[in-house]
Amino acid sequence: MISHVVLMRFAEAADAFRARELLEGMRDKVTEIASLTVDLDLSLTEAGGSAPLPRFHLRLATTHVSADDLRGYQDHPAHLEAAAWLRPRLADRAVVDSLFAPQTASVDG
Repeated sequence: MISHVVLMRFAEAADAFRARELLEGMRDKVTEIASLTVDLDLSLTEAGGSAPLPRFHLRLATTHVSADDLRGYQDHPAHLEAAAWLRPRLADRAVVDSLFAPQTASVDG
């Protein structure tokens, strides 16, 4: 399995809310995504209280069964549409792609 994590900092922090909607919308459109999670930094939520300004506003985490699936996701029209909206609004981003072994549930017998 492949984990794809993208951290995004927006020029305008409020754009993180629309970005979350766009990114979560890919879940049902892109079959190459095994899982998708979008989180906002606590400083943007009520739970954040007086948190300091974040380095990044949003975290996108997707998993993919194979490198081909990751490439298929990156080339998918829904991803390209989201990326076209995101790029001009980003002040910074960081990406980490890594291999991982899926966790299996243990059964005590």
